[in-house]
Amino acid sequence: TGWSQTFETLVRQLNGWLYIRETRGVDWVISSQSRSLAAWRILTCWRARLSTVGGDAVLDLNGLQLGDLPPLPEDFGHVSSLNLTGTRVTAEGSNGFLKAFTHLPSLTLSGNELTALPDAVGQMPQLERLELASNNFSDTEHLYAALSGLQHLQALDLGYNPLDAFDVSYFEHLQSLDLRNNNLTEWPAGTLDAQYLRTLNLSRNDITAIPDQALDGQH
Repeated sequence: TGWSQTFETLVRQLNGWLYIRETRGVDWVISSQSRSLAAWRILTCWRARLSTVGGDAVLDLNGLQLGDLPPLPEDFGHVSSLNLTGTRVTAEGSNGFLKAFTHLPSLTLSGNELTALPDAVGQMPQLERLELASNNFSDTEHLYAALSGLQHLQALDLGYNPLDAFDVSYFEHLQSLDLRNNNLTEWPAGTLDAQYLRTLNLSRNDITAIPDQALDGQH
C-alpha cells in the first residue's frame, strides 16, 4: 500500500511538470515530449529501488532539454550516478529535485550554462565525483564555499569554464582535477601541496611557466 501511494504521488508530480508550456530558444526547445521521456526514466529509476542493492541505480537524463526539474516526493538514495548534462537546469530550479539524491557518489551537471551551483550539491555528503564542465563558473569563492564541505570528493571536472584562478587547498582529498580550457594565467595554488592529487589537466589555458617543483620527481 505504501509503495502504491508513493507511486501515485510521484506520477502526479511528474504529470504536472511535463505539461508545462513549451519554451524555445535559438538552438533549443523544452517540450512535453522530452519531459515525458525524462519522467519515464525517473519512474523506471524509482522502480529499480525494489531490486537494487547497495545504491547501484543510474539515472541518465543526458541531452534531454528539460529546464527546471520537479521536486521528488521520495528519497532516491539508491542512485549511484545522476547525469544531467545539457538538460538546461538552473541552480534554483533543480534544488528540490537534487535533494532527493541523499547518497549520490557521482553527479554530472556539465553543459548547463550554470554560474552558481545548486545548494543541494553541497548537501551530498557521499559525493565522490562531480563534473561541471562547459558551464559559466567564474566565482571561485562560491565554488569553494559550496564544495569544500564535501569530504569524500575525489574527482572534480571544471573544464571549459571562465575561471581565472583556482586553489586546490580547499579540496583536501581530491585525486583528479580537470581545469582545461579556462582563463588561468598562473599555476593553481595548492596543487603541489595536495597530498592525494594524482591527475591534473591544465590544457588550453594561458599559463606561461611551470614551477620547478612540479618537475622534481616528487609528484
